[in-house]
Amino acid sequence: YHLLITHWGHQKPMVQNSSPDSNAQILLRHIRHEGIETPVIVFASHEHVNENRREAFKLGAFDFLFDWKPLFLSIERLFGEINLTDPTV
Repeated sequence: YHLLITHWGHQKPMVQNSSPDSNAQILLRHIRHEGIETPVIVFASHEHVNENRREAFKLGAFDFLFDWKPLFLSIERLFGEINLTDPTV
């Protein structure tokens, strides 16, 4: 894939005392652990934006946004950096 877009959203823990991590944190940890370098844009609400943004970038997110217009601008910026005609990308 050339891009993953995910929501920060928190999943309801299925087991008591299980990880309170967000869906995006779980996704980012997993794909980076597997060596997948696909850029990930995290889309989220304004709630706890500063701490969530720091965490997303620490885990390797390309961007962390909470509004539509910047989301589209970020996608345009990303694809300006990637040569989509290169079969190795």
